[in-house]
Amino acid sequence: MRVKVKLFATLRESTGVSQLDLELTGSKVADVIYTLVDMYPQLSSMLDSNGKLKKFYKVFLNGRDIDHIKGLDSPIKEGDVLAIFPPVAGG
Repeated sequence: MRVKVKLFATLRESTGVSQLDLELTGSKVADVIYTLVDMYPQLSSMLDSNGKLKKFYKVFLNGRDIDHIKGLDSPIKEGDVLAIFPPVAGG
């Protein structure tokens, strides 16, 4: 299954890519996150000590915040688009 992933801000800077098409064997948003970390080890800072995505990262699946679906267990399908935003500070 192929999905598109869009990276923003510091994620884009640390990987050098703004979007990529991923070929996945999994079926959940978590599979996308773990595939990205495997491809770009510098993204491991997105995960806490238990291997879960840190809460300040925002992930949108086809424009919907995954927190309002099933979180990292949200199902994905061919052609879906994930947008991942790092924490942002400022005021």
